[in-house]
Amino acid sequence: MRPFGQTFGTRNGSGDTGPRLRMHRGRFRLRTPSRRAFAVGVLALAGLLWVTTLFIESGDEREELAAAARALLATRDSAASDALLEIDTGPDEQDELSIAVIPGAADGWVVQGPQPVPGTAGSRVEAFFNPIDDERKIDTPLVVYVQVTRVASALDATVEPARRADERYPAGRATVAVDGVPAEVGHTDDLRIYYLGWAEGDLVYTVEATFTNVVPAQRPLELLSSSAEEVAGLVLGGGGTVSRAE
Repeated sequence: MRPFGQTFGTRNGSGDTGPRLRMHRGRFRLRTPSRRAFAVGVLALAGLLWVTTLFIESGDEREELAAAARALLATRDSAASDALLEIDTGPDEQDELSIAVIPGAADGWVVQGPQPVPGTAGSRVEAFFNPIDDERKIDTPLVVYVQVTRVASALDATVEPARRADERYPAGRATVAVDGVPAEVGHTDDLRIYYLGWAEGDLVYTVEATFTNVVPAQRPLELLSSSAEEVAGLVLGGGGTVSRAE
């Protein structure tokens, strides 16, 4: 007979000890993995959760920008790219459009891009402009999407802004001048997207401002139009001064 407290057990073929029986006060008890190992596992899991929380908190601003970008990607698909696909962008052997057609930095904005639009063979460049002021970033979050497309000819470019505004943004349609450059404007009926577009040579410029959350009850059109005009002025290298045709 084994002494009191003696452990009964077997080893498997690899030499590892499996669950073991231990006599305690005349009874056999199954010995499971130690409490120390369990505690170590709990502490490791807690540490992982803490690190994850810290990363999420430190990445709040990155997540805000990512959310804004995702919102505008939907805008690109529904309001810009599919319309531009109808334009002849010229021969495939054209040089790639330089990303310099859109500024990469701007006071009062965080600019994501510019970059070539995926799958367009270098004929389009895009950027996302995220405001840094509290009203347009927190209270009524919005973002402005800019796309520049090279088309087959200056004639094609000239007619495209009006065509797109008529088809996609019929509300509030008007012809204006942004820093002296003729442009077409309009917005969706629900005031979620405001469009401003113009042409220079064989390039078509598209500026779209959209709310990334709900459409605010107060001054939605003013917020969108002023944001689009400001970014258009940055792209044009001016102040975004808009005058309407009489």
